[in-house]
Amino acid sequence: GVFMKDSYAFEGGGHVKPGIAHGMSTRRETEEKTERMLGGLAKPPGSLGRLESLCVQLAGIQGQCPPVAPRPRVVVFAGDHGITVEKISAYPSAVTLSMIETMRMGKAAVTVLARQHAADVEVVNAGAFSKDFDKKPDPPKDVRFYNEPVQLGTKNFLKADAMDKKSCEAAIALGRAAARRAKDEGVGLLAI
Repeated sequence: GVFMKDSYAFEGGGHVKPGIAHGMSTRRETEEKTERMLGGLAKPPGSLGRLESLCVQLAGIQGQCPPVAPRPRVVVFAGDHGITVEKISAYPSAVTLSMIETMRMGKAAVTVLARQHAADVEVVNAGAFSKDFDKKPDPPKDVRFYNEPVQLGTKNFLKADAMDKKSCEAAIALGRAAARRAKDEGVGLLAI
């Protein structure tokens, strides 16, 4: 297949040639068309916030309006923050385990919205204060759960470093692994 990026056509074999292939729009024309499409929807202008500019950008990169998102995936990294002991968070840490379990079972808002858009979901326990989760029942088939905490919550950064270098590097590795899985599995749009 052929797709556009800026004013270059990229062909299936990875060959690049300047210009427009087979009557395809330039990136700017596609972006303007997408902006008009979004402006014509029954909603206040700009009410979708950053989502609108991302839609325009994706359409421009793909050279088509509306843009498509083949095999979308949402990855949620969950963890507890030690600073919550200072009572600065809207929710206590006790909520984290409940939210992870709700996402794991496909019943949280993020998993319901993902399902409505045919996106699969990965929930990664990257550092909750507990790593004990019910193993029964199994998550629905469109949700995968990875219980891989790099540490059991971060430390209160008012009193110590939230993470040491080793934990930080392990957390970054979790993100890289999720991106690699997505690439290897042909995911066309990854939301983190």
